[in-house]
Amino acid sequence: MAVLVSMAMVLSACDHKEIYMRDSELVQARIDFDFSQLDQTPAAMRVLFYPIWGGQQATPYKFDLSGEGGYVSLPAGDYSVLAYNIDAENILERDEDEYDSFALTTQSWEVELGAQEIDQPTGRARVYMRQLFGSQVPKDNDEGEFLLYDAPEWTCRAIAELFRVESRSLGSTPQPGGTMVTSHLTLVAEPAVCTVEVHLKGIEGLARVDITRGTLSGIPCASYMKTRAPSSDLGMVSFAGQVLPDLDEIYARFYVWGYFPPDVPDARQFLNIYIWSDGGNYYVTQEVTDRLRAAEQERLRRLELTMTSDLNLMDGSGGNSGFRPILGGWEEHASDLPLW
Repeated sequence: MAVLVSMAMVLSACDHKEIYMRDSELVQARIDFDFSQLDQTPAAMRVLFYPIWGGQQATPYKFDLSGEGGYVSLPAGDYSVLAYNIDAENILERDEDEYDSFALTTQSWEVELGAQEIDQPTGRARVYMRQLFGSQVPKDNDEGEFLLYDAPEWTCRAIAELFRVESRSLGSTPQPGGTMVTSHLTLVAEPAVCTVEVHLKGIEGLARVDITRGTLSGIPCASYMKTRAPSSDLGMVSFAGQVLPDLDEIYARFYVWGYFPPDVPDARQFLNIYIWSDGGNYYVTQEVTDRLRAAEQERLRRLELTMTSDLNLMDGSGGNSGFRPILGGWEEHASDLPLW
């Protein structure tokens, strides 16, 4: 008898902590979205609920809802919540089971550079490759693999550090159709990407241009959902350009996860525009490190970059050297491109 009394005293002195089991009784919660901070409305959102176990987040429950919100079934308990729109087709999840490190990214390809491609007699190929890939290119002639990735489509996200799903015993609200809802959460969405607009002016003979593309090197490859910070792993983002004859320029608009990597202060970033025309193939390049670093510090959502060039497509003068990359997953295509 004394033993039972002692045990009761010990138990009554302990702080009570609920334990939430994944196979416990499910209750329903209502999830709504607030898109008032966005300039466009997502069609659908993915919501991840991370159960909190003694201050740690466990494997999340994942639900896909329309932009109008909906109901989710969860065990009662406390959750941290992350959400993003899933109508952006090229967005990929990274470390989605980890609340602290869950990030959004896009498809990437390894670009292989061999010593013979970098070490040309003039040194120009080596300089160009460093411009192309930023600070990640080896300083010597070592072979290396670097990331080329898609520019993300427009993406938004929403975060709730703590959401409590109450049990039925604490009261439920009857809904049409017999649904019993114990809790309600409104997630306020915000942009998850930054916009870059590029204007290339001064080129003669734009009517002869067939295709234009661009790359921006030294750019964060992903964005962490919880902290809203761009990742420190860098790559080169590829984007499409278009010719605007009425404005006498080549124009591009694309998105990035962030302008400048916060943990790589020595990163160098280069903007390159590639031009395929019936008079030859060229690229125009410019270092934009200072502009992107300032944009990140100022937390700009939109950045405009303007370049000028004396390239004349009518007579083939001006411009910078071409290149012959070997890109994993692409068909190899060799072209004779003019040098400096």
